[in-house]
Amino acid sequence: MPPRSRSQKDFDPKHFDGESSLAGLDLQETDALLSRDLMKLSFKDRNNITEEIHGVHSLSVDENPQIVDAALTQLQYEIKSLPTSQKEAYSVAQTLPVTYVNE
Repeated sequence: MPPRSRSQKDFDPKHFDGESSLAGLDLQETDALLSRDLMKLSFKDRNNITEEIHGVHSLSVDENPQIVDAALTQLQYEIKSLPTSQKEAYSVAQTLPVTYVNE
């Protein structure tokens, strides 16, 4: 199948998959809201966020085997808590030979 030609809509941030994803959203109001919420943070917090966004340093927790085990245990609990209808793909993946999903 030949690639479809691109239209201006493909590059318009107001459209996603042919639909308006920002319908009724005032961009100036959104900017003001974001700015107002960022100003509620301390200078240190704002600076840390900016540095993480720009790759200066990471705010992530240093992982160790205990933290990873606790997180995996919590993930397994959450997966088991889901109704069967919400984890069909996961259930199918568990029937496959050993892969990254179930090793």
